[in-house]
Amino acid sequence: SIKQEMTMQMDKLYRATLTCCMNSMKYQPQLFATQITAVLPSVVEPILTLDESVLQSMPVKRLIVMTSFIQMVLRCALYDERRKDRLGNKNAVLSMLMGRKGGGGGGNDESGDGSNPNNDPAVIAARETVTALLAEGTIERLIECIVGKFLMLHPDEVEEWESDPEGRYETDLAEEAMLDAASPRHCGGALLMTLMNVETDRVAKTLLDLTQRVFQQLPQDDVNSMLSREACYRALELCHNSMIAKGKRRLNFSDWFQAELLPILQTELADNSPVAMRAMQARAVTLTQAYSRSLKGEEFDAAFQSIAKLMAAPDLVTALCASRCIDYLAILSVQERESGEDSPQLLAVRSHSVFALGNAFALANRAESEECLRVILMCVSALVEANGVYLEPVLQAIAEQLPPLWERAGDSVPIHSCLLSVLTHLIMKMGYSTVENSHVQAVLFPLLDYCTDINVVNRAETLLEDGLRLWLVTLLSSRVATMGSKLTSMLPRLEMILRSGLEPHLSLKVLQFNSILLGKQVVEPLGDFLRELLVTLTSRVHVKAK
Repeated sequence: SIKQEMTMQMDKLYRATLTCCMNSMKYQPQLFATQITAVLPSVVEPILTLDESVLQSMPVKRLIVMTSFIQMVLRCALYDERRKDRLGNKNAVLSMLMGRKGGGGGGNDESGDGSNPNNDPAVIAARETVTALLAEGTIERLIECIVGKFLMLHPDEVEEWESDPEGRYETDLAEEAMLDAASPRHCGGALLMTLMNVETDRVAKTLLDLTQRVFQQLPQDDVNSMLSREACYRALELCHNSMIAKGKRRLNFSDWFQAELLPILQTELADNSPVAMRAMQARAVTLTQAYSRSLKGEEFDAAFQSIAKLMAAPDLVTALCASRCIDYLAILSVQERESGEDSPQLLAVRSHSVFALGNAFALANRAESEECLRVILMCVSALVEANGVYLEPVLQAIAEQLPPLWERAGDSVPIHSCLLSVLTHLIMKMGYSTVENSHVQAVLFPLLDYCTDINVVNRAETLLEDGLRLWLVTLLSSRVATMGSKLTSMLPRLEMILRSGLEPHLSLKVLQFNSILLGKQVVEPLGDFLRELLVTLTSRVHVKAK
């Protein structure tokens, strides 16, 4: 219709105008200063006054341009009252463009001729406008609007949580990684983090006060209350680096975790529990992951146990969030190891890992999408790495889960990569008992064959390196008596890789350990290749020596 066409054209015109403003601000901030007093309030006002549904219905491109403009203004040093003393003089060209004399005067010039930007009335007015935006009362209102209108789950997302939980999880994952720039939530999150960088202490206090107010004043069983809490948790998660940065902890996460988050994590929710309640629990999981380095030994143990249990939650989004969190906590516990001694975090992981692995494999059977299965397998790999030989009593149970996963892998590079990681850690940690397990072999040798088949397009670029690494680990953990025939059957593939010149460092390592294990039958077919290689290498050494 004509009305829709006019609306689209006006939207394009609005976006083009703001884009021009941003380019002007980027290259000539002093020249653009005269416009700040009019443009900035006109962009901020809709965020403060329009309700959530109207903002969410706006074209995302418009929201991106609006929030980007505000961010650029806040980052501009010229418009920051606190940084005015660090500014030097503007140049003579700018003075001429602004119709004023001078341009080469000193930084403390008081002549009022415009040579010092601090004396420019337009710059002073622009600073006053920005200061008003950050003034007490206004910045708090802006933050509440960002949390309530941009970060909160809206009705379509609540519906998606029920109808397509894996799709909801993957969308949320992309937004958290800031990969999905074309979403209102991304726009609001980026603006919130900019505010956090500009006014760290005040924004941190506002977020904490808002979270406490929502928790204390709204009914605990009210759907909007739970969605508001989820949005507050998301905001704190986004800003977690600033909350504990610069040598100052603005949030005592340890106490807050015990008082508010742990009870949420330990709540058993049914499949028919309100989506808002399940969303709040899932967000409590990701928030705990973000601040996990702040957890003390006993709190870490309680968090790991509770979240491992949530991998079996009826709500699939919560279970997938828990799987990713367990992956992170397991890797963190390995990193926290000091001077060869096991940290309290690592001991906590090991004490609950068998239970966690059982839930992870059960969750893998529930997941259908490639991305969700990848997340679960990465969790399995991390748990195996953290435990090592401590998992030997349940090796058989783990091995039995691998063949069905191999069958599901199809041609998925991410799934094959995860299976490579799981098997590499299993074999590295538990040696020949893993390699000689019939269930492991049912996956190991088909996987090695698949990953090292360089005749397949793009195979060398995607999986060959990891495949050779698994092959090398397998050789180091094999005995000739039990594994000789299987390893010998793979020698033609090794010859093909060596002659291709792909991954020379790893492929020569594989040749070396094959030769040690299997003897001259490995080297004889490659005699001509090895002679040429030695001649090439020695000639390069002599050339370098000259």
